[in-house]
Amino acid sequence: MTGLSLTVDGDKHIILSDHGKCHRFSYSVAKSVTAPKASSIERSPGKAHLLVSNYISDPAKRYLREHKLNYLDTIGNAYLQIAGEVLVYIETGKSARVSPIPKGRAFTQAGLRVVYQFLTCNTINLPYREIGELAGVSIDTVSKTIKDLLSSSYLIETSSKVYELNGRDELIDDWVTAYNRILRPKLKSALFSFGPDTRSYELAKKCPPNTLGGELGADILGTELIGDRATLYTDQSLHALARILDLVPAGKDGSVEIVSQFWAGVPNNEPTVNPLLVYADLRYRPTPRNLAAAAQLYETHVRPTL
Repeated sequence: MTGLSLTVDGDKHIILSDHGKCHRFSYSVAKSVTAPKASSIERSPGKAHLLVSNYISDPAKRYLREHKLNYLDTIGNAYLQIAGEVLVYIETGKSARVSPIPKGRAFTQAGLRVVYQFLTCNTINLPYREIGELAGVSIDTVSKTIKDLLSSSYLIETSSKVYELNGRDELIDDWVTAYNRILRPKLKSALFSFGPDTRSYELAKKCPPNTLGGELGADILGTELIGDRATLYTDQSLHALARILDLVPAGKDGSVEIVSQFWAGVPNNEPTVNPLLVYADLRYRPTPRNLAAAAQLYETHVRPTL
């Protein structure tokens, strides 16, 4: 959209490239930025710095632009200038909402599995038993999740027992927030490193279909993110998949995370998991380049499915 590519140099600088010309920014990350917080940000004349946040209020964005302070948020709003030259100014008209973890049956561990089916597989009008089998939950959970979505207007009844999702942008935001804080930490996972003869592009070729998420998944889906880390989802043993892919167990610095799959159903033939889950993975690890890729992925792969 801007003609600029974005990379991160050792997690210390973010680099914007424009037809071979590189602009280097140091950066800081904030969960949210309101006007009072924006006014307290220290300015360093002569230094290119980028503020990255999940949410920046409209007054804060105005203040930052007026004071020539660069920013980028997860929705894709951005202002970047260096040496008096404006490189990027994007105002989408949207802002990521800052809210507590959503409440209700739909946003429990079990309810999130059901909502994921509704958002990605159009299963909302299947019999409750089939929905439960796909989500791995009870019929009672499906019933209570649907009632909760109806009460919060995320679901509307168009005719007797025929439902349609409503407010999908907001529902996706709530689902991603709750998934990353409630369900994702409870999924069985382990960290691995590439074996001596394996690299990320080889991993992508060797992975079974419907497996790749995270940064490598975003790379494959066409974002400008260079996928040097990966999240893999599997319904088999974590270590069994690691052996197939020539991965070795690693500590907290492992660059490949294998996570237990939380959904069922017929897998797609694509190498990646559903783009919604890739988007959630990027927000789970909110580095500047991941947030930028998340915004791009949302517009190119998530929003078109709404």
